[in-house]
Amino acid sequence: MRYFTKFCVWTVDKHATMLQYDIIKVRMKTKRPPVILKRKSMSQASRNPTSKQIQSNQPERDLGASGDQPSQQGRYPSNRQEPTVSIVMPTFRRVVSLENTIYSCLRQCTDDGSSFEIVVVDNSPEGSAQLVVEGIATDGIALRYVHEPRPGISHARNRCFSAARGELLAMIDDDEIAAPDWLFNLMRTQRMFDADVVFGPVHPRFDVPLGPNEDFLTAFYTYALPLPTGSTVGVRATNNALIRRAALDDDEREPFDTKLGLTGGEDTLFFSKLQAKNARFVWSAEAIVEETISPDRIQLPNVWRRAFQRGQCRASTPMLLPQPRPDQTVFWMLVGVLQVLFLSPIIALLWFLDHQRALYCTWKLVSGIGKIFWMKRFRRKVYGLPVSGLKSILE
Repeated sequence: MRYFTKFCVWTVDKHATMLQYDIIKVRMKTKRPPVILKRKSMSQASRNPTSKQIQSNQPERDLGASGDQPSQQGRYPSNRQEPTVSIVMPTFRRVVSLENTIYSCLRQCTDDGSSFEIVVVDNSPEGSAQLVVEGIATDGIALRYVHEPRPGISHARNRCFSAARGELLAMIDDDEIAAPDWLFNLMRTQRMFDADVVFGPVHPRFDVPLGPNEDFLTAFYTYALPLPTGSTVGVRATNNALIRRAALDDDEREPFDTKLGLTGGEDTLFFSKLQAKNARFVWSAEAIVEETISPDRIQLPNVWRRAFQRGQCRASTPMLLPQPRPDQTVFWMLVGVLQVLFLSPIIALLWFLDHQRALYCTWKLVSGIGKIFWMKRFRRKVYGLPVSGLKSILE
């Protein structure tokens, strides 16, 4: 009984500290200016008579033949050299944001002057991203389009790894904008600390007014740690990461579990496997990307859906490891039960006193429910399908 009481006190104190930190961090955080990119319009690209025609029977294409083009950092990456780094991005029907992501990656530079390439893996059956990539590519640019029609984010990520030629793999999502020194800082951190994986912060970027929920939504979609560069960290996501290929198993053809391709959590499992092999995870505070949050994602039902899914990933991942850890899953289930028991009355009180804190506590409450109901029968498809609200998860 004494140990159970200590556990309860630790859990409540942990979440109270997180609440205080996030609220203070958000309110003191200065607004980041929007990234404005000069880009070729889609209409001009489609009317360009010299553009290559779309050929559906060519799943992988090297877009460019000779010559270099200047960029804001001096030169675009050239396909004449074998790349040291491969910037890989899976995409699914996000043609507008994908264009911005590619342009932000084209202006990158490496820490040692080595070359890099950009690999776009399109997971839509119709290959909707091919015209976008083709409209950006010019002769000599190391930009490749790969079509992966098998549905699921796991298939797309696995194809990213197999198509990439670099010894370092920089991962970014198709709705993110990389800072000009993003790749430079990732590579510098990796070399300085001999890291197998380097993670960086992700800050949200909203295109519509958020109203009274601004502080909460900013905290919810911020993936950052108050740590200096070089700090050892735990498992995080693939939306801003640099991976050393040597840390991967040569005989593992599909490092991302395809069974999780439609439900999510494949990146958490992937990094958990690397962590179990004593891979070194390091933080790079300067390697920043901005994630564009679409208007539908700021709706509270969709926020709760994501919180529920995060809780499920936390509790289910230990059971999916090559050597399952049921003790860890039971631990997280117990944490979820305590979150529900302690936060329910707090939310009822805060809802009329401090709406922002009430939303934050609701986030943790829904995450706790996800930790309890992590089993397969409670998981729903969230990739490649129009999912709306928490109701679609629980039905």
